[in-house]
Amino acid sequence: MRPDEPRIETLALTANGIRFNALAAGPADGPLVLFLHGFPELARSWRHQLPALGAAGYRAVAPDMRGYGDTEMRGPYDVGTLVRDVTGLIAALGRERAVVVGHDWGGAVAWSAAALAPEIVERLVAVNCPPASALADAIRHSRSQRRKSRYIFLFQIPWLPERRMAKNGAAVVARALVGGSHRRDVWPQDELDAYRAAFARPGRAKAAR
Repeated sequence: MRPDEPRIETLALTANGIRFNALAAGPADGPLVLFLHGFPELARSWRHQLPALGAAGYRAVAPDMRGYGDTEMRGPYDVGTLVRDVTGLIAALGRERAVVVGHDWGGAVAWSAAALAPEIVERLVAVNCPPASALADAIRHSRSQRRKSRYIFLFQIPWLPERRMAKNGAAVVARALVGGSHRRDVWPQDELDAYRAAFARPGRAKAAR
């Protein structure tokens, strides 16, 4: 973070019946940009973007999504519930609309928010996540995409995925973050340790998957 960039704040927000932990930067009256992280990620995944957007005059907010990080761990975790989380977070921040930015699984939620609650989405930015219909079509017709999407089917198995995630202090989470990055040298050990600690906590791997 540059010296002239705003500091990142920690917020406690209540939305859709649960308590959310969130990080924020920028003026309170700036245009709202809501960042939705992917899997296996956290609000801190946006730690570089928040102060940059804040310095540009936006109110940039990134919650730990339902069940992740320090946000309350209470289901259900279906897409409809997560869209209502987005609607509730925007309202909790005193707004009617926001630019919604989502990465990976957060991108899927962002696409769904735009489809199911278009009145709350000022603009949509989806990173590394196509619309659900496009992904389903690719899985049906592309053997390569089916291979890349095998983890989605693995996560439908009861109890096994979360057990593997939490094993050895969530070591697999660190491997996934590094292995899935274009530049693997951007992950210092202390940052990986923060993610491992978050997903190794009791029940967190189950909620996230």
